[in-house]
Amino acid sequence: MAMKNFLYLDCETTGFDASSSEITMIAYASFKITSEGSIEMLYSLKQLNSWENPDGEKGIIQDFFKKTRLSEIWEDAPVGFNLPFDVNMLIKRAEFHKIQNNLNFEAIFNNKQRIDLRVIGVLMFRGSFFGSGLNNICGKQGTGKDAVMYYNTKQFQKLKDYNHQEYIEFMKFLNFLLKKMPLLLDDFKKNKW
Repeated sequence: MAMKNFLYLDCETTGFDASSSEITMIAYASFKITSEGSIEMLYSLKQLNSWENPDGEKGIIQDFFKKTRLSEIWEDAPVGFNLPFDVNMLIKRAEFHKIQNNLNFEAIFNNKQRIDLRVIGVLMFRGSFFGSGLNNICGKQGTGKDAVMYYNTKQFQKLKDYNHQEYIEFMKFLNFLLKKMPLLLDDFKKNKW
């Protein structure tokens, strides 16, 4: 069986409303999942930062579209935690800046293979969305509100570190699930729930 390419995606923003908030960082990494359930990194975390780009938010969105294949329907399936938020922000902010791209929210979420671990988080908290964030599941420190505060107070290294630590914890969680989910499936089949 051929291995699929996955694109880890996480956006840091100034808020939650795509019409009034900006993307401050686009973080991404590429990997494959082997048939044995191991993660094979193609490249590790890249961070595109608006404060380091002369064109700010517009520049990092353009760079992201140039450097990834997210918009190609059967290439680089997106993976993340709460992907609809990140993809919606990318689409809406690209539209705001009139950036040409092939990204289509409906195509990604209706037709594209993807992995959003937020669903697992909600199930782990017995259907509750409240408290089901990555910071309550693994060793991630802080929340998106901290990322906003770091950006607003120009603590850019702290923002980079926060995002990098989030990526590390996400990958640990994904690796854990890749090892445990097949066992859960076996148990489910044996017990004929």
